[in-house]
Amino acid sequence: MSARWIRGAVAALALVGTLGVHSRLPAEPPLTSEGGDALLPDLGTLRLASLGFDALVGDFYWLRALQVVGNDAQWSMLQAPLIGRLAGLVVGLDPWVGHPYRFTAVWMTDSPDSVRVANRIVERGIAYHPDDWRNRFYLSFNHFFYLGDPATAAAELEPAIHLEGAPGYLGRLHARLRSEHDGLEAGAAYLTELVRQTEDPYQRAAYEKALDEIETARRARYLDQAR
Repeated sequence: MSARWIRGAVAALALVGTLGVHSRLPAEPPLTSEGGDALLPDLGTLRLASLGFDALVGDFYWLRALQVVGNDAQWSMLQAPLIGRLAGLVVGLDPWVGHPYRFTAVWMTDSPDSVRVANRIVERGIAYHPDDWRNRFYLSFNHFFYLGDPATAAAELEPAIHLEGAPGYLGRLHARLRSEHDGLEAGAAYLTELVRQTEDPYQRAAYEKALDEIETARRARYLDQAR
């Protein structure tokens, strides 16, 4: 049996498998019922239906998550539970992906409960990508900015300081978090990096607005000290 024949057989099987997976996935599946509940299959069912093409099915639900976010940031923030379920399917099917972990940290911020769900997803990303400093940065930011816990934020950030590619200021940010009295400067450092990293214009605008608010608070503090 020649190598060319074997490669052809493998390619044919892959094609058949791909077509089989697509035949089981509706082109435009409804995401929510009339009552607002998510109409999504459980992870085990998806794995059975994928016929071994887990990453392909994961890509399908990743596109659905991006469609939920769309171009309306305000509406998207109300869909945090749905975004969490979609992202959970994506990383459950293909845990070696990268961006979907941080995607949840960005979009699941409508409530402390949503942030905690997002944090658990990001922690899974850290387990699969221990050398990626960005997951630890986003997890740390969530604890500091949304959950008001600078001590945990510092603990989550510390392992990222010496990872390859980590920006040099992480060490200074960690020191500010440990100081427990320089919250404005720590917040500004987080947000400056998020503005630099974020490609979504709506999220960048939200971070820039938060930076402006920090600058206003700084000026008010200086005025109080002057008085």
